[in-house]
Amino acid sequence: MRTMFQSVRRLVFPTATALFLSLLLAGCASTPSRLTQAALAGDTATLDDLLKSGAAEINTPATFEIAQPACPGQKTITPLQAAACAGQESAIRGLLARKADIDLATGTGQTPLMLAMTNGRDAAARLLVDSGARLETADATGNTPLLLAASKGDRAFAEYLLKKGASPMAQNKAGGTALLLSTDVGLSKTLAALGADPLALTIEGDSGLHLAAKLGNAQTALFFLEHGVDVSLRNRSGATALTLARVSAGGSAAATVRATVAARRRAASPEIAGRAATPVDPERARNRAEVAAVIEEWIGRSLREEITVADRAARAGRSGEALELYTATLAKAADTGGTVESDLRVKIVQYAASLPQPPGIPEKAREHLVRSAYLLKKGQDIGLVENEITAALRLAPWWAEGYFNLGQLQAEQGKFDAAERNLNLFIKAAPTDTRVQAAQDKIYENRMAREEDEKFRGMQGRWVDGQGRGYATTINGNKILIRADSGLAFTLTQKNGILDGSVEGGSYPGGHQCTIPAQMHPVTGKLTSDARSITLEYLWSQYKTSFHCVNMAGIPSNCCLLCDEVCDAVTVSGNDRINMQLSPAR
Repeated sequence: MRTMFQSVRRLVFPTATALFLSLLLAGCASTPSRLTQAALAGDTATLDDLLKSGAAEINTPATFEIAQPACPGQKTITPLQAAACAGQESAIRGLLARKADIDLATGTGQTPLMLAMTNGRDAAARLLVDSGARLETADATGNTPLLLAASKGDRAFAEYLLKKGASPMAQNKAGGTALLLSTDVGLSKTLAALGADPLALTIEGDSGLHLAAKLGNAQTALFFLEHGVDVSLRNRSGATALTLARVSAGGSAAATVRATVAARRRAASPEIAGRAATPVDPERARNRAEVAAVIEEWIGRSLREEITVADRAARAGRSGEALELYTATLAKAADTGGTVESDLRVKIVQYAASLPQPPGIPEKAREHLVRSAYLLKKGQDIGLVENEITAALRLAPWWAEGYFNLGQLQAEQGKFDAAERNLNLFIKAAPTDTRVQAAQDKIYENRMAREEDEKFRGMQGRWVDGQGRGYATTINGNKILIRADSGLAFTLTQKNGILDGSVEGGSYPGGHQCTIPAQMHPVTGKLTSDARSITLEYLWSQYKTSFHCVNMAGIPSNCCLLCDEVCDAVTVSGNDRINMQLSPAR
């Protein structure tokens, strides 16, 4: 029994002590702090008691070392702000009855109404509105309660605010309006009916369509398209809404393939696997892909209508007008890519060829052709030549030979998708041209080059030599960069399986206080056809050192116990021929 009593006493005493200390600290707390704590807890009795003597401090904020769970992110808050955060309606009524400032904002400009909205306290927010909270007060970013509700997609509360007199024209500091920020299409329609401008732009030049693309909201994207937003509009960063949707959703099919290949490499290589890729939210990517599909369908429908108008001009024999209309439509189709663009290019080439007098090359387009020939003659970057040919085709899309030339230039640069697309376009557009077979052969070569390139890029990762020593391999264009765990660095260029480059090693401490110098030597080697084995050969110098000893006075002497060694020279004693073979680490 005695043991049990002692055990109970040990358990009860700390609890009683903690309660005593809690009461003591509460008693020592400032009136604003006690008021705020009571408001957070909805303790109206304590609030009433404290306000009998401390009513003057009702709007004085309390500061806490950490934000209170009921009011995330807020360390300094007034009692009313706290009650709004926590959704304590009785406390809100009591505080307002005692003349608490209903619109007093936090340091970030959030009023009690905004705090209630931010924390999902709908009933408390409505109570504050009904009690006279100002609806046009903005926070530090310029957002009014209506803008906050619209950005959250809270249609019911946004419409309630509108009925209470909130302005649908309010704009935040970034130029966003409730209509631009709305994520609910029903609310978007309501705001437009009240006069909000669906064609408005933010300070960064984003339209509502741009913002819908960023958010992945297909319904609001369609709303803005239907209300006249120009699908080709670019923001200040130069991006269209379709560009944003595609990038956010993972880009084109080619980009998806590249991402898949990269994922396989990470799985196959411990070193690459250790570098985690940026996580992608699958749902967000899917939503943005839906936006891209909506925009592409809209563009496609619009383009088909414009092509129909051009077709009428062509049938009526107005060839100049028809070509002008086709070319203007093609400029819009270029942003979408896909079959609409390629089919239209084929149509233009074939229509031009069918005319009794096929159109020539406009002078401005001819200037680009001359520039491309000059760049080729001077051996300039082939990418610059490609740019000139592309510019010429923009002005004269009926120039069939241009697609053949462009495809070959792109194939030379390893732009496999673009090369095959333009060569195929040439074959379809000019099936009787004498170069059709050459174009088809180039496609076959292009596919083989793609296979070789994929094998080459698949080398990136962890490799080992015959002794199991590790090497990290990275690929950059046609260059292979290999860094040995020992510190050696190989910089190699690959062409048709032949490797050429250099190996470099840094200086390091040698014996007798000497420093062995850094080395750099030529390297030759071979890469097997399956890109799964690398053979390298190079010379590596061996060094010897010479030294003398000095005594404690710095005078040369025999090497005694207390003497220091002084390096005299480091000289090459010989060169070793190194032959090594690397293979992927398992």
